[in-house]
Amino acid sequence: MQRAAEGAGRVTGAVLAGVLVVQAVLTVRLSNSAFQDEATYVFAGHRVLALWLHGTPTYDDYPSYFSGAPFLYPVAAALADGVGGLEAARALSLMCALASTVLLYLVARRLFDPAVAVGAAFVFAVAEPTLVTGRLATYDAAALLLVALAVWIGVRWSTSTIPALVFMPPVLVLAIFTKYALVLYVPAVIAVSAIAVARDRGRRAALIHAAAVTGLVAVLSGAFLAAAPHLWDGIYSTTLHRDPGGDTRWDVASDAAAYVGLALLIAAAGAIRYCRTTSPIPLDTTPRRLRILLAGVLLAAGVAAPVNQILTQTTQSLHKHVGFGLWFAAPLAGVALISLLRTRSWWRVGVVAALCIGLVWTGMAQSAHKFHEWPDSAEVVSTLRAMVRPDSGRYLVEEHEVPRYYLRDVTEPYQWIGTSYFEYSDPQGATLTGLPAYAAAIGDGYFDAVVLRYGPTADLDLRLAEMLDASDRYELVEEWPYENSFGASQWQIWQRVDG
Repeated sequence: MQRAAEGAGRVTGAVLAGVLVVQAVLTVRLSNSAFQDEATYVFAGHRVLALWLHGTPTYDDYPSYFSGAPFLYPVAAALADGVGGLEAARALSLMCALASTVLLYLVARRLFDPAVAVGAAFVFAVAEPTLVTGRLATYDAAALLLVALAVWIGVRWSTSTIPALVFMPPVLVLAIFTKYALVLYVPAVIAVSAIAVARDRGRRAALIHAAAVTGLVAVLSGAFLAAAPHLWDGIYSTTLHRDPGGDTRWDVASDAAAYVGLALLIAAAGAIRYCRTTSPIPLDTTPRRLRILLAGVLLAAGVAAPVNQILTQTTQSLHKHVGFGLWFAAPLAGVALISLLRTRSWWRVGVVAALCIGLVWTGMAQSAHKFHEWPDSAEVVSTLRAMVRPDSGRYLVEEHEVPRYYLRDVTEPYQWIGTSYFEYSDPQGATLTGLPAYAAAIGDGYFDAVVLRYGPTADLDLRLAEMLDASDRYELVEEWPYENSFGASQWQIWQRVDG
């Protein structure tokens, strides 16, 4: 029996290694210049490091609008960026994503069995959210790794009290402050670990475990906020009191279905199979009531992000947020796939093969589409590098965070102005906002250069182009087309005419 178990462990370990290779290849194939969020977070990390090391002002109130503590992930990403540029920062995310897959395997192996664990790892590894977050230098992959680590600690030490209570709460708190939105999954983390404790030590121990972890998380979170009270503004604006979006509930639901719909359907089938009178897992002695409870928690976590964003009517970051829930739901998908394979029926093997192909194809197509929603900015940045002047000059750029990041070695943060909001005081002392502010600034030759790409602020860009063209203070010096997931458009660079 022991030799058979060791042999099965080696096989599943080898298959897991193959899954990780597939995940890494499908992730690294995604290529583009820095995304706006990447540029924002990595740049902020460099500014925070400069503040710590040299007392250099950041010129920005990051805690007031960041969706995670600016001194956690952004600093880690900036350190990686300092060593190997954006690719190194992205490699950090890939390492976090791969580690999350490994932890998913370990958790599913302990809660279910090695075969189910491999199936779960596969479903998670090839999904669009996993591939995209594993390739972007943003909070998400690191935050998910911490959540996965917290679950693993709780499940791994389900037979012991001290290790889980010592290590699980601080890791979970660190995950919450890495990305505030992960507070949505705290109940699932605690519930899964409590179910594991109930299976191994009984209901009373599980209740004590859940209460203790909840209390410690609350106390540690309070202590964290007491030490960094400036984070409250960001928590409130990005998580607790987000304004409702303008997307329809159908748009949110259909987008979520496109990203993880197939995986969640498979997981739902696995939940039904797992909750039957007889467990589909060989040698599984988990009481049926605990199996039902576990399946319910995992499935609820899987749909938490779509439901939350359907209620708030926003698709913003949905393609990333659904990945957190998928990590929880993936073991149930593994149950469904492995249950079909264990019947040794050729047509069922064919169904599993078709489902796996569908998962890979969907993940590849959706991630490639998502990774090309923004245009390659390499040529724009190269052109601007020859135009900008250190410590002087003002540059109005749509999504200015990107060139600001790439040109941080030759410019200061305050030289860059975006098209999302602008306030200008004219020579008479009047304070203007919106179109009047842009018109006055262009008329006064306030900007040294203006870069338009007709993207998120396309309507404003059209008005700005009209103003620039009508003004004798600016000339169009560069113009070239680009194409992204939304279609064809163009870059324009206008430069002030001196003299």
